[in-house]
Amino acid sequence: MGVRAGREHTSAAAGRRACPRPRTPPTSRACATLIPSLFPPSLPSPPHPGYTPGQRERKTRPTLIESGAKAGRSRVTYDDVWRLFIHSWVRDFFISALNTSLKRIILVVVLLYTAVFLTFAAIWYAYWSAAPQCLSSSDARTFGAALIFSIATSQTVGYGNTAPLGCPASIIILLAQTLLAIIMEAVTLGVIFARISHPKQRARTIAISEPAVIARRDGILKFMVRVADFRPTQVINPMVKAFLFTWAGRTTAEGEHIPVRVEELAMGSPGSLGVDGMLILPLIIEHTIDERSPLCGHTHDSLTEAMAEIVVTFEGTSEMGNPFMAR
Repeated sequence: MGVRAGREHTSAAAGRRACPRPRTPPTSRACATLIPSLFPPSLPSPPHPGYTPGQRERKTRPTLIESGAKAGRSRVTYDDVWRLFIHSWVRDFFISALNTSLKRIILVVVLLYTAVFLTFAAIWYAYWSAAPQCLSSSDARTFGAALIFSIATSQTVGYGNTAPLGCPASIIILLAQTLLAIIMEAVTLGVIFARISHPKQRARTIAISEPAVIARRDGILKFMVRVADFRPTQVINPMVKAFLFTWAGRTTAEGEHIPVRVEELAMGSPGSLGVDGMLILPLIIEHTIDERSPLCGHTHDSLTEAMAEIVVTFEGTSEMGNPFMAR
């Protein structure tokens, strides 16, 4: 998330008495003395406009999560990708299937059903050729007839011109294909329905501004980001969190070096869970930069050197009672 400076300005409505400028609390003034070079007030325009997704791509700026059209998707990669891929599908098949795109799910289902139909058609055709007395059919003995018989066995409860007789082998093949068809239909319908109705689709109508702003409000230094909900329905219990990731690292008392630091930025007023309102209108969520803030004492150069990144998450419950998250 890029951070840019906001210019201070004050105005009074015509015919009204201008309100006195509130005093900066001691906590904010103490922090302001630590960062005199963060945003010099004499600059006519924001000195550091931050990075848009395209600018980060051109400047090869590393980020933890995607932004823009793929906002919220993790960019963290691991070694031995194929082993982890197989492990996730074997040990956690359902969640792995839910995280797959709907187009790929439909493509895999079509290919899977086609492969099963063709495989059992080949089995029925070979069995029909070896034991023609075990199948009653008025059709010619062709692979096409065997394919139609295979599809009818998987998808219907009745037969047409071709039907199995009471041979043990035909009963075993019929039972195997029927049970496999039941399992495939249960799994594929469950995955597709869960994928379509997954509450993460609701998160796509929550917008979190790509750039953030650091400026003064009522004399207090603030970190601000805007959040909006495009749907007219209400989000239940909305909550906004923000985390500062820095890669400068730290060393513990035991001498252990921790390469990354994750610090939470308290958003919104105390007790508001970050959101002051019902998201009927776009809201600006604030974080006060005082001596308790992880941003206190930092400059733009120090944040750039530490490869700092602020990740904002939005959590809530949809009108259907399903929790979801956007970031």
